Amino acid sequence: MMHFTTMELLFAVCLIVQLSYLLLMYSRLSLRTTKISVDSSNDPVSVLVCARNEAQNLIDLLPRLLSQDYPSYEVVVVNDRSTDNSQEIIEDFMSNHSNLRVVQVKEDYSTILGKKNAVIQGIDAASHEKLVFTDADCVPVSNQWIKGIVNGYSKNTEIVIGASPYSHKTGWLNKMVRSEAAIIAIQYLSFAIAKMPYMAVGRNLSYLKSTFLKNGGFEGHEHIASGDDDLFVNKVANKNNVSVVFDEQTITTSKPVESLNEWWVQKRRHFTTYGRYHLMHKVLLIMFPATYFGSVIFASFLVFQQDLIFFVLIGLMSRYLVQIVIFIHPYRVMRCLDLIWLAPIFELLLMILHPIVLISNECVKPTKWRS
Repeated sequence: MMHFTTMELLFAVCLIVQLSYLLLMYSRLSLRTTKISVDSSNDPVSVLVCARNEAQNLIDLLPRLLSQDYPSYEVVVVNDRSTDNSQEIIEDFMSNHSNLRVVQVKEDYSTILGKKNAVIQGIDAASHEKLVFTDADCVPVSNQWIKGIVNGYSKNTEIVIGASPYSHKTGWLNKMVRSEAAIIAIQYLSFAIAKMPYMAVGRNLSYLKSTFLKNGGFEGHEHIASGDDDLFVNKVANKNNVSVVFDEQTITTSKPVESLNEWWVQKRRHFTTYGRYHLMHKVLLIMFPATYFGSVIFASFLVFQQDLIFFVLIGLMSRYLVQIVIFIHPYRVMRCLDLIWLAPIFELLLMILHPIVLISNECVKPTKWRS
């Protein structure tokens, strides 16, 4: 009878958990294709963009939004007290596009922090039931974006979520943030397909105006500057009311951070919402990186045992190859296929950096985030 040491058993358990996540959960997205129907619903749509001092980004974004291949939609730009020439740029576009509107943020909701203030006022001003959100520093990759999002709605759908990877630039920081965004997207989209939705990104998100109102909007987390996307979805989503769209034509790309300090500030802000997720979601999310990190740690000890080198290397290589195969399709859709071979490496690096960010938030509580 074969006997295993505790270290060997822990290594095996970690590998089994890893492969289970990859094969049973994340493979759902690798098999996902969203075909935009020619007969997609023509329900009118309100596209909301909140912008604060985003003049140049609006010059890039508005032509993409205003040239969408969709019969009936409005674009509502919420000018969040900008001090640059955003207003002049919006008005210039308005002179040639009757479906473009601007909302000037007032101080009526000043007790609500961050972007949520602007989002609420944009929703109040929206003319239509179906709301589609993106950020000012994003662009849809095709003129089929709205049609693809609306195509995600069915009888019971209240929320449609999509992917929004970062655009390609040179440098290792860009590789890291693009890889991080791709891994996060694979997680939340796969969980949603598995009927366990827990978050979305406001860069590519849609929900019904009535859903926002009947659930009290941002009530319960209005005092947190972040969370207009993930905390709202975490509160409202259930196994029946969320749909996923995932296709080359339904993504938006976002401008990435350009310095490690920007990334650090961004992650600190993002992690203020993680602690408010449902306990089940937090447990499921932590298990994958924890067991990956554990498998690497246990392997580093076992590899020194001559008779186990082959076993350890085969186990790690199997996990690596399975991940590569399953991530190929999502990475292709999100335009980061160039990073596919580096995915496990960046994943390991982020497993080290993310706990440091979490500890930083616990040690030095942020009192106010940049809007």
